[in-house]
Amino acid sequence: MAEYLNAVCKVCGKKYHHCEKCEQIGSWRAVACSPECWNIWVDTVRARKAAEAAAKEPVVETPVVEEIPTITYEDSRPAEDVYDADVSVSTEE
Repeated sequence: MAEYLNAVCKVCGKKYHHCEKCEQIGSWRAVACSPECWNIWVDTVRARKAAEAAAKEPVVETPVVEEIPTITYEDSRPAEDVYDADVSVSTEE
């Protein structure tokens, strides 16, 4: 029986021949035209499955801890030049 092109490589799109036995046993020939294309296919499938598994994992958000600044006595005092201003207070009644 003459070989005919009955499959298309899922990586490069090249037409090639594979027998029914390749399909039955899960040979690389059932998916790709060459071992090089098979390796690319395997890497692609592994990356896709890893991305799907990562997407299914619940995202645990860490609580946001806000830093509260520490205020000292010196920070709460007004600037000294406020007291140096010439303020006249009227005490007339």
